[in-house]
Amino acid sequence: MSGISGYIDITASSGYELLRSTADVMASRINHRGPDNKEIYCEEESGIALSYNHLFITQSSKEFIQPLTSDNGRYVLTCNGEIYNHEDMKNELGRSDALSDSKVLIEYIANAGLEKALSKANGMFALALWDKKEKSLYLARDRFGQKPLYYGWCGKYFMWASELSALKANPFFNKEISKEALALFVRHGFIPSHHTIYDGIHKLQGACFLQIDLSSDKYKGKPSGFCPNADNPSASIKPSRYWFPRIKMKEGIENSFKGTEKDAADKLEELLKETILETANTSASKGVLLSGGVDSSVIAAILQANSDKKIKTYSMGFDSPEYDKAKHAKKIADHLETDHTEINFKTQDAIDIIPSLSSTYSEPFADVNQITSALSMKKLKGDIKVAIAGDCGDEFLGGYNRYIWANKIRTLRKSLGLPVSSTAASIINAISVSHLNSAKRGLTNLFPSLENYHRFGENAHRFARLLKASDEKEMYLKMVSHWDRPSYIIKNCDEPKTFMSDKTRWVDYSQHLNDNDNYITQMMVQDTLFYLCDNVLTSVDRSSMAYSVEMREPLADHRIYEFACSLPMRYKINNGFGKIPLRNVLYKYVPKTLANRPKTSHYIPIGSWLRNDLRPWAEELLNPQKMSEQGFFNPDEMQKVWKKHLSGHRNNQYRLWNILMFQDWLSKNS
Repeated sequence: MSGISGYIDITASSGYELLRSTADVMASRINHRGPDNKEIYCEEESGIALSYNHLFITQSSKEFIQPLTSDNGRYVLTCNGEIYNHEDMKNELGRSDALSDSKVLIEYIANAGLEKALSKANGMFALALWDKKEKSLYLARDRFGQKPLYYGWCGKYFMWASELSALKANPFFNKEISKEALALFVRHGFIPSHHTIYDGIHKLQGACFLQIDLSSDKYKGKPSGFCPNADNPSASIKPSRYWFPRIKMKEGIENSFKGTEKDAADKLEELLKETILETANTSASKGVLLSGGVDSSVIAAILQANSDKKIKTYSMGFDSPEYDKAKHAKKIADHLETDHTEINFKTQDAIDIIPSLSSTYSEPFADVNQITSALSMKKLKGDIKVAIAGDCGDEFLGGYNRYIWANKIRTLRKSLGLPVSSTAASIINAISVSHLNSAKRGLTNLFPSLENYHRFGENAHRFARLLKASDEKEMYLKMVSHWDRPSYIIKNCDEPKTFMSDKTRWVDYSQHLNDNDNYITQMMVQDTLFYLCDNVLTSVDRSSMAYSVEMREPLADHRIYEFACSLPMRYKINNGFGKIPLRNVLYKYVPKTLANRPKTSHYIPIGSWLRNDLRPWAEELLNPQKMSEQGFFNPDEMQKVWKKHLSGHRNNQYRLWNILMFQDWLSKNS
C-alpha cells in the first residue's frame, strides 16, 4: 500500500534538481500513506517526476520498491493498491520467478498494453504509468474507485497525487475553491467525481484511464478541448472507460440468471469464496471488521471456514446503547468461534476526535460514519496491518432501506396525487420533531408496531420531503441529498448537473423490467457509481490510510457486481429484506435467528451532540461575522437553520454537519 504523486513540466525547462526537490515535497505531504520508504524517478529531458511512498505490509515488501521499470526499459510505474489476481496474470506471462503484484502489472502492460492489463487486473489500485518511448503519461483507477487519484493543470505543470495535500505542496498550485463543487458537497456531504473542491483539479473517475501525450501539440499546456468527465459524449479529449457498470447491468438483465433462489446463493457463495480468499491472501497481520451485519458476517464466516486457525475479528462498542452494535457482533463471533476483540469507546472519545477529522480528508467530507471509522483505525494501528471490511453489498444486492420503501412511497404518491401529497407534506413539516416524537409515544398504545420506528419525528420530515418531489427521479435525488437547494445558502453559486440530478441521463431498463423493478435498478446503479465510490469507499480509504492501515474490500469485485446484475429483483429484495442471496449464504454458517435482522444504520446522535458538547465548536464555526468574511455562505440563513435545530423544531444534524465539516476544513486549509 502506498501513496503516489508526481508532475510534468510540459515545457521540460525544469532542471533535475528542481524536478526532484518539488516531487520530494509533494511526496512528503502524503507520508502517512507510505511512511516506510520514499523513492523518486526523474527524467529531466521529458520534465517528469514520479514519487512513491511505501507502506511495508510485510518484510518482503522491501524487495519491491517503486517506481518500477519494465524489463524492456520502456515503462515506469507507480501503483498504489493491490492486484489480487497477479498470480494468474503472471502465469499468463509464463513467468515463474518471484514478482510483486505491481511488477506483474507493469510486465503485463509491456506485453499486452495498458487497456488489456486494466481489464484483466482485479483489485484496488490507482496508478501512474510513464511510457518513455511514446512520451505519454497514463493515469488509471480501479473499477469502483477504491484508491484515490487527483490531477490537474497549473500553468505549464500537470500534476497528480493520491491526495490533494500533495498537489497543494507544489508552489504552482491554484487554491481557488470551486463553488460548483461546494454546492455538490453541501447537497450530498461528499464531492462526486470528477469534481474536487479546487477549481481546475479533478478526481479521475472509477474504471477510467487518462492519457497525457507529450508528443502531441494539443497537450502543450492545458488543452482547450479537455473535459475531465469520461461520460461527456461531446468532449474530444477526456478520460476513457475500460469497464462500464451501466452496460454490465443491461447485459445482466438481458441474460438474467435462470436458476432458483438456492442456485443463486450457491453461485454467489462460490464467487465470495474466491474474492474473499484472494483479498485476504497476505502474510501480514489482518482482521475482519465485524459489525454484525450481513456483509461483514459472511466475510468472517467464509474466512473462518477456510482457515485452520482462529481468524481475528473486531467490533466497535459504545457506551450509548442506542448506537452500540458490538453485542450482536460478539454473538456472531462467538458462533463462528473467531478470535474476537471488542473495542469499546466512550461518547467522549467520539466527540474528542471530531475537530481533527477534516485533517484526515483531502477535501471536505461529511458522512458522520467517518467518526467511527477514524476511531476504529486509530485503535487498530499497531495491532494489524490489514483490515477487511464488508462494504458494497448494499449497492449491489439491494441492502439500503430506500430500496424497500421507494416503491411504497411512489404508490402512495400516485394514489394521493401531487396536490394532496404536497398538502400532506406541508402539514407534517409544520409539526416540530419533538411534537411528532411525543405523538408517536401516544399512538404506540394503539399501534404497537410504531415502537420499531426509531427517530420518528426526523423520519416523518424526511418522508414529507419525498411526498413533495415532482417526480420519481427527483424523489431519488432527495433521498441522497441533505440540502435540496444548496444555492439558497451559497452565495453566487450555480450547481452543476451530475448523473444523480440530470434526469435525461438515467438509463432506462424498462424494456426488460416492470416499472417497480426498473426504478429500483436505476437507483442501485446510481448508488454504485456515486455514493459507493465517492462516499463509502472514500471514507474507508482516508480513515485507514491516515493511520497507515491497509483496508481491503472483498465485495468490491466486478465479478460479484456482474453476477448481481443478472439476478431478478425478487432474488435481491423480498418481504421487507434486501441482500437475499447474501443472507442465504450466511444461513449456511449462522442460524437465521442471528442473521435475519432488519437493516439498521450506524446511527450517531450528532444532532444531540451539537446541542450540547459540540455546541461551542459549532458556534465558533458558524459565527455570522466569520462566515460573512469568508464569503461562501449566507450567514443569516445559516443562523435560522442553526436556531431551529437548537430549539428542537427540526433535526438539522446532517445539513449542519455538511456545513461544519466544510468550515472546519476551510479553517485548516485557507
